[in-house]
Order: sequence, then structure tokens, then C-alpha cells
Amino acid sequence: MPEDRFYLAVAPYVDQTHECFYHSLTTCLGELDSADVRVKIVDEANDEVLVDEVRTTFDNGFLGFWLPRDIERGCP
Repeated sequence: MPEDRFYLAVAPYVDQTHECFYHSLTTCLGELDSADVRVKIVDEANDEVLVDEVRTTFDNGFLGFWLPRDIERGCP
């Protein structure tokens, strides 16, 4: 794994959030498989937009992103 990056896996949902305690990319399933979703990821420390695009979820309903390790994270 790169020292300056981390991997963020997210599963967008409409009706129900993902309910596993320990996440596994090989066994967990998200609600929206093979769906186009708009993703925007912003470093809150400097308002730098890291991702702003439409992506298609994988067959397991997740999206994955390699992001800088030192970004400010938060949820709206």
C-alpha cells in the first residue's frame, strides 16, 4: 500500500445502508450494483476537489478511491 494514500470503499444506497461491522470487499454487498452515481470528494482543509465525476459501482455495489492520506475528512 502506498505510504501517502489510503483506499476508501463506499457503497451508495437509496433505501438501506450497508450493515457489516467488519467490511470485506470480497463478501460485502451494497444496495446499488452496476449503478451510475455522481461522486464528489473534497479536501475540507483547502476545498480542493479530489474527485468530481460520474462513476459506475462495481458488481458488489461499492466504489473505490485511492486518496491522499493527509486530507481533512468529514460528512455533510
